[in-house]
Amino acid sequence: MRHSKIIGSGMFMPPFVMTNEGLCRIFPTGKLPEFNQNFDWSPEWIEKKLGIKERHFAFDFSAGKMREGFYDLDLAEKASRNALQDANINIDDVDVIIYASSTPEDLMPDPGPMLMMRLGATRANTSAFGLTTVGCGGFIYAMIIANSLIVSGQAKTVLISASTSTSSYAVCYYENGITAERQRALMARDRFNASLFGDGAGAMILQKSKPHSPEKFLATYWGADGANNFATFKGGSRNPAIIESVLSGVHYFNLDAPMVQKKAPAYFERTVHEVLKNANMSIQDINYFVFHQINKVILEKLTSRLGIPPEKTTIHVDRFGNLDTATLAVGFHEAKTANKIQSGNLVLFSALGAGLQYGSAIIRI
Repeated sequence: MRHSKIIGSGMFMPPFVMTNEGLCRIFPTGKLPEFNQNFDWSPEWIEKKLGIKERHFAFDFSAGKMREGFYDLDLAEKASRNALQDANINIDDVDVIIYASSTPEDLMPDPGPMLMMRLGATRANTSAFGLTTVGCGGFIYAMIIANSLIVSGQAKTVLISASTSTSSYAVCYYENGITAERQRALMARDRFNASLFGDGAGAMILQKSKPHSPEKFLATYWGADGANNFATFKGGSRNPAIIESVLSGVHYFNLDAPMVQKKAPAYFERTVHEVLKNANMSIQDINYFVFHQINKVILEKLTSRLGIPPEKTTIHVDRFGNLDTATLAVGFHEAKTANKIQSGNLVLFSALGAGLQYGSAIIRI
């Protein structure tokens, strides 16, 4: 039977740090009852409620635009090159590229082939495609798909790259002719998302394992629930970006934070227990856990409810914010680089995202 394993990983963060204090010098602070925001948004509130102290933004608030060389595809390219170097292979050793992003630079063309081109692939039979609507669950879906491609014999080596550029939507605050009143309203609307998300990218490379190798995927589990959607993002064929809709401000990432707080932990617990059941294992058998990090408070509650010691999981949301599709790759790469994950370890990956979709995988490294 064929199996796949992880042979490389990489990450890239735009080198522009935005602290909570920096955010609160840009966005309206305090309570804003006129915008139905009765919470005292401040640096202290952000850290207490979300456990986030800073994040990296590619958007330049002083110039009102994205920094050149740090768009979504730029971040993915840099993380992918780092992963290729880590795996000691080149792009023409890769059979399939899966590019997961909730914030692609364009709705068309598919960003997968664009990333393939940027990486300099020359093989005619290299395949590439994007997963651009799975949200924070995108990377675990990509991992399961990549493993299936290898197990089925459709590919030998698969590159998964994921990036997020939520700060780019701040450009709406600088639209031509914007009034101070409208700018304040847009920034009041978006200030929670601005404190929650960060920009960045992560990549991972899977490859066919040698026969009888212990390094392999041991179990996967995934699912979806369209009745419980954590987020909406307008701009599709039902709500195309016409002048009126853009000016009315509907084209932005709208996260249902109360629903996330209420329902996300249960979905996480379900997918963790189900993948353990598929592998005939218990929580105690796992050496390390790499979870999607919605925020630090939810992550700490989740690990506590599952009985996972703090030293067995990575936390980077306090430094990077919620990295959406890039979270799992960044978490794995940081833990591996710090020798928290070592050869022979059993690692459990788990994520869920808007849609909603959820999934887990257990891999012996």
